[in-house]
Amino acid sequence: FLHPHAATPDPLWSRGLGDVYKRQGWTINWQGGQGDITVGTTILDGIKKSVSADTNVIYSIDGKDLAMAEDELAVVVIGEDPYTEFFGDKDNLDLLNDDIETINTLKNKGYKVMVLLISGRPMNIADHINSWDGFAAVWLPGTEGDGISDILFGDFQSSGKLSYPWPIKAEYGANAEDKDLLFNFGFGL
Repeated sequence: FLHPHAATPDPLWSRGLGDVYKRQGWTINWQGGQGDITVGTTILDGIKKSVSADTNVIYSIDGKDLAMAEDELAVVVIGEDPYTEFFGDKDNLDLLNDDIETINTLKNKGYKVMVLLISGRPMNIADHINSWDGFAAVWLPGTEGDGISDILFGDFQSSGKLSYPWPIKAEYGANAEDKDLLFNFGFGL
């Protein structure tokens, strides 16, 4: 996706990048957790290590504090809060409003948006994905954000494929009919 050694004009890395210590349930404790709860590398730190010294990496929690841009890149990390068992039960698997607002703010300011989704299951992205410039489901990446940046910058060639279908409406689950799928079994790089 990105060239790590070229100087680029002020690419932006936004929401979620500095707090990828999200650990799902049964990892750190029963319900998982967020924040600096274990040793590891955030996706933001991984990106900073991958780009050239001439690249200006800007971190913004929601993009509201940023100036207008033309064709600069924003990598936006969105997703679910950690959960396990019944705490993860939801009536819908819609994206968080704050995440959608952040993406829309950046798009309205002229940024190209690469969305990274951290989740343990498909989420409802069908109404949004066509407005994004790039998308990757990074699932539950663990403690090393370097692995995500390695793929983003082409230092490692991913070969990930979906092991189950991704429905247009995620609540349909793996039993969705083919006509109701956003991505079918085996879709991916």
